Amino acid sequence: MAKLRNHVAIAGLLALVMLAAGWFLLVSPQRSKAAGFRDDAAQTRSASSALQTQLALLKSQAKQLPKQQARLHAIATKVPSNPAEPALLRMLTKAASDSGVDLSSVAPAPPALIESTRAAAPSTAPGAPVASAPVTTAGPRVATIALAITAVGTYYELEQFQANLENLSRALKTVGIAFKPGGAASQVVPGAGTSSSNAYDGKITATISANVYMTVEAASVAPLTGAGQPAPKK
Repeated sequence: MAKLRNHVAIAGLLALVMLAAGWFLLVSPQRSKAAGFRDDAAQTRSASSALQTQLALLKSQAKQLPKQQARLHAIATKVPSNPAEPALLRMLTKAASDSGVDLSSVAPAPPALIESTRAAAPSTAPGAPVASAPVTTAGPRVATIALAITAVGTYYELEQFQANLENLSRALKTVGIAFKPGGAASQVVPGAGTSSSNAYDGKITATISANVYMTVEAASVAPLTGAGQPAPKK
């Protein structure tokens, strides 16, 4: 009887050992794999959600693309990448015609780079000078083209011409203006009570100093030398 109980106990112990071995060898690895699969699925869902968000953002930006392209075109028209003097002359001629003045002359100067600088970081070394040296920034640069514009008209016509200049599709900044009585065919003769055959006709000659602008690519900044004339290409 005692021997039978011993056999039963041994058989039960073996069964427990086999169950434990089966758990560690079969069930536990599968559970770990299943947990890994769940983690991978969660990561996949998270990545898919992020891609969906990015796709929605790209679609929204694509709808704004025509507006942005029109804006870039307007900027390129205001500040072109070349002097575009023929187009500028047509704009000035139309501005003069619309205001009723006679555009006598337009004299553009060579392009001159506008220096864009930033202050260098101050040195922390003991005894280092506090003054900061200018450091030229990288990227596209801007050049200015000085204009000398001569126009003839009445005061109100010249005032309208000035307003038209400020509303050109090309960026233009007036930096100075000088008036002289008389047009191209008339002048005021000094002396009380005396006048010439060409009497003052109410016209005024205006000499306007203005600046227009153009962009210069970083690769072509170095050849701009002297008064702003591009160096000849080899």
